[in-house]
Amino acid sequence: MLWILAMISAVPSQAADILLKKLELEVELPCPGDGKRAFKPKLISAKSAYGDLAASNDVVISNISWDGTFGESEGDYSFQAGYTYRAVMSITFTHKTKDYYANNSLQNGAYHVKDFTLTINGIPTTMQLSTGIAPRCVFNYTVPGELSDSITEKGAQRFYDQIKVRRSTPYLFGKKYADSLLFENNRSGLIESTTEKSLGDILRERDIYAHNVDKVLLQGEGYSDYQMEDCIHMIVRGMDRIEELWISNEMDAADILLRIYKKMLSPVFPNYIFHQYYVETSLGPCTHHTTIFVPEAQLKAVKEYLNGTKIQPVYSIRAYRGNVRDAMAKNDTYKICKKHVFTATIQAADRAYEYGNCDHDTKYFYSCTLCGECERNPKHVFRKLKMDGTTVGVDPNDFIGHNYELYIADDDHYVGTNVAGQHIYWKGCVWCGKSEKYHSSHPRSLI
Repeated sequence: MLWILAMISAVPSQAADILLKKLELEVELPCPGDGKRAFKPKLISAKSAYGDLAASNDVVISNISWDGTFGESEGDYSFQAGYTYRAVMSITFTHKTKDYYANNSLQNGAYHVKDFTLTINGIPTTMQLSTGIAPRCVFNYTVPGELSDSITEKGAQRFYDQIKVRRSTPYLFGKKYADSLLFENNRSGLIESTTEKSLGDILRERDIYAHNVDKVLLQGEGYSDYQMEDCIHMIVRGMDRIEELWISNEMDAADILLRIYKKMLSPVFPNYIFHQYYVETSLGPCTHHTTIFVPEAQLKAVKEYLNGTKIQPVYSIRAYRGNVRDAMAKNDTYKICKKHVFTATIQAADRAYEYGNCDHDTKYFYSCTLCGECERNPKHVFRKLKMDGTTVGVDPNDFIGHNYELYIADDDHYVGTNVAGQHIYWKGCVWCGKSEKYHSSHPRSLI
């Protein structure tokens, strides 16, 4: 009995309630540059059949959220002139003077807004499922001002006209200018490292782009760990055409090879051998086109180090005799292998024997685990690596799968028309070209 009485008392007394059919709000809405989080809407008036409810403080804006394309401002996102935003706003009747409610009715065991019209600055809104005391609506609001020229039809036409002029202008870039961009005409020559300046600072002072560096000498003593890491990062990730990297006698060649190896590992998946940097790129030290020259006096330590680690040199390694500068001048270098050990499984672009398709993954040649030389023996290839770096080998019966990302509009891929009358096509396999429908209706033996 007590529970029934409590339920009855919780239901608004219809005799005392004033149910509103319509409410016209005048609200101060955002201007260009106002911050999304900082902006608070100001209720100016709330006209009803019973007068201005805002003046008597019988209604307030309790919450508003915005969705749309915002600009950037200091510590916030800003509203942009000419852009339209979607707002979800809730108002609350406070019952300061009288018990006002939005018109509502009992629906599914609860009272919800029904047959109630709410406008904001003359803008019609759509009412959401909400209570009579706190109705919630959705409306679109366009910020005053003109759109930026870059996104108006006028701006788009001007951009198109500029492109049209460029396309119709013959020899926009002449041979002289094109030749000036060639690597062969922009080789940096020898770049020498120093503990006083980073490689990046040296290139900036000499106005040299990193991708035009062809030869580097790592020399000197007293490098901090940070300085050495900075050098290795610039060489591996920035000098994509470097051909020669010389390591001077006073430096630890094995440590530098380890740093290069670590720099090629993925920061996200460092333990996955197939996530090495050379799998993603075919530039600089990630190919055999880069040769690293190590001192002959450290060759034994380098070989022991390479044999005792997972490092597989994707670059070439040679040794030099005597002083590094004399060796550079005389080209006094030699291969470090008397007999190659072709067991290195390097999934690099320049080691590919046959690129993958829907029948098999890319097949790779083996490489020398000591000097990095590629065997290029079509009878000795591997298909891919497992997580732990062991090879899977080549299985002619293995099926990889199709990649349906090819858009072909022809009879073989035609589906029909949709309800809008548009012609619809099956996607095709990027490797074999056949449609998804074809493969779904044919056994694998026929693919």
